[in-house]
Amino acid sequence: MKSKYVVSGKEPDIRKVYNPSDKEKSVLKHTYERYYEMKEARSKFDKNWEKWEKQWEAYREPRGENDWKSNIYVPITTSIIEAELSEIINQELRPWVLARGVEDEAKAMIMNAILNYTWDVAKSDVALYYIIRDALIYGTGIGMEYYWREPRKIKVDNKEKTVFEYDDCYLEPVRIYDFFVDERARDFTGPYGARDAIRRYIMDYDDFRNFFQGKWDPMGRASLVKSGGDTNYYEFFKPPERIDNSREVEVLWYWNKPDDLLSIVANDVQIYMDPNPYKHKQLPFVRAIDIPRGSHFYGKGEAELLESLQEEINTLRRMIIDRNHLDIDKPILVSDTLTIEDEDVITRPHGAIPVGDVNAVKPLEYSDIPLSVFRSLEMLNDDKIRVTGMDERQQSVSTAGTATEAAILKEATLKRLNQKIWSFKNNTIVDIGRLRVANIMQFYSVPKLEEIIGEEMLAKAEERGLVIEKDGTKYMKTYRNIRLTNQQVEIDEKTGQPVIKPAKGITFFEALPDFFMPSRGGYDVVYKATSSMPVSKPLQQQKADEMYDRLIGNPTVDPWKLAEYLLKSREEDPDNFKVQQQPKEDTNTILKQMVDLAGIENEEMIKGNEIPPTPYASPIHTELHVEFMKSERFKKDVPPDDTNIIQIFTNHITGEIVAQNMRESGGGQMRVEMPTGEGGQTQMPGGQMGMGDVIPGRMAGAEMPTGIEGANSGVQVGRKV
Repeated sequence: MKSKYVVSGKEPDIRKVYNPSDKEKSVLKHTYERYYEMKEARSKFDKNWEKWEKQWEAYREPRGENDWKSNIYVPITTSIIEAELSEIINQELRPWVLARGVEDEAKAMIMNAILNYTWDVAKSDVALYYIIRDALIYGTGIGMEYYWREPRKIKVDNKEKTVFEYDDCYLEPVRIYDFFVDERARDFTGPYGARDAIRRYIMDYDDFRNFFQGKWDPMGRASLVKSGGDTNYYEFFKPPERIDNSREVEVLWYWNKPDDLLSIVANDVQIYMDPNPYKHKQLPFVRAIDIPRGSHFYGKGEAELLESLQEEINTLRRMIIDRNHLDIDKPILVSDTLTIEDEDVITRPHGAIPVGDVNAVKPLEYSDIPLSVFRSLEMLNDDKIRVTGMDERQQSVSTAGTATEAAILKEATLKRLNQKIWSFKNNTIVDIGRLRVANIMQFYSVPKLEEIIGEEMLAKAEERGLVIEKDGTKYMKTYRNIRLTNQQVEIDEKTGQPVIKPAKGITFFEALPDFFMPSRGGYDVVYKATSSMPVSKPLQQQKADEMYDRLIGNPTVDPWKLAEYLLKSREEDPDNFKVQQQPKEDTNTILKQMVDLAGIENEEMIKGNEIPPTPYASPIHTELHVEFMKSERFKKDVPPDDTNIIQIFTNHITGEIVAQNMRESGGGQMRVEMPTGEGGQTQMPGGQMGMGDVIPGRMAGAEMPTGIEGANSGVQVGRKV
């Protein structure tokens, strides 16, 4: 039976170069039939997509050279969508896995680490942003979750080598115009899940030939594909109107879930037809919906909600601006006896309008714009907020009160947005997680083989059980290295299972299948729990201040952990604020320096040179000055009547003691008096006064450095303490 898509009754010209088998032709025909059926069913939704896209872009029709009328486009739709996106991206929209049994809890943590790693490598947050943006504009956003390898040929030492610029799981936003789905579907999962779907590509002919070779051209049909062409040339394929007939190829990837089939056709040629290459056997697509339509696959977006309001606001604003133009440069009334053309009487700034009075040459006056016009604009703005539940101006409004009060106020104004985020988490994120986790288990468990060279490498591979022999050659199985931040993986000696523990900096671990492959066949996928609507950074800091003020001093709360939380809210590294403990060796070094300095100062002061008190001198340093004044050398070199040198030493010692007393008492004033002898003369510290009475914090016993002779001479010859 002839297909209804045959252009004419005669055999199409393509059959002169391509004669498919009966099975090929059946799959080819079915693929194109489903494509046209899906396309036709989608027409009631896609007819407005271009209009809503222009609405989001605030597209203005170009004006003619003499067209003075305003074509302003008030970007209401753009501002609301961007305001919503600015709140949504603050959410941590990521999937999370849970074990189905206690025996898989450790493996679930490893799977989450791998999941986070692939999410970052694939820039899935960026892809999700575009998917959600499409949902807000068109009502529906489509993403494709698959495994992508991007090979590229390079030359090393004049030898050609193939490298992979990317080789991992990948989430890609799909252009909604290029996606077609089962017309009876309401979602990708559930009782009304899609049975089949098609993704369409328009490829340059050279790109097509480069891609479809080897693995993707198992039947060797790609060379038979002809770009574009006359519709009479094909049997099922109808070239799109906008396709470049000389350079482009339309490629359809048809995924059929019930038949477990992936069919790839290009311009009426069957390129590929094999089972779904993914073990999960699902359609590799996810959907994000702004406002569900209930029994339909496609949703309603913000642009559709605002369409009529956007048109009215644009119209009124343009009329007001046109009126302002005419008020600034008014039309002129002139005599109707003048010979003028019809276009001369069209209202425009400085335009001439003929009238009966030959003496009338005056501008045309207008009354003020009625206040009702501005009230109408205000009503339209109120309607905009009522329809979308979003006032984009809230993003720039300052709020008073505590962080908690500000968060409550903000949440109250964004209730509608919370509903959207809830939908994205429970549907889109969970669906992405299920596909991503299945792909990780499929592709991360396949090892790469590295040829074993040397006995040492063989011994290590055998110890780990990673040796495999192929065609008489021994290879070591290697798996992917996964990066962790401030965490590390250790093997529990009791259970033999990997455990994630805190660590500083970047660590890596090899993702062996035993680490993440579950015992019960799979994981439960949920979304990573976050707050419904996080507060801004300044409000988060205020919240940290309030918590610190209320909990500091509570005996059940660790003060350092509380301070650490406060510092992190300021994006500061808490380690930089810890009290630095001096190593013992450093303390001894400082002590030796102070002892040596005391000896040098003694030599200078005994010569009659006045030395001011040493800043931050230690008690040991000062004690050496006192001991020097009690030494035989001091008694020998300084006559009892030489009050000048004695006063120099007294002033130096007293100044250091006062500073030490003030440091011990927390900065308070303390009066220190040197003992006096007969006649009111100052008595040397010593004799009947103990050193603990004169110098605070005096060290005793073995803590006191020996070798006072060194202090006397300015050279330290003692031992470390």
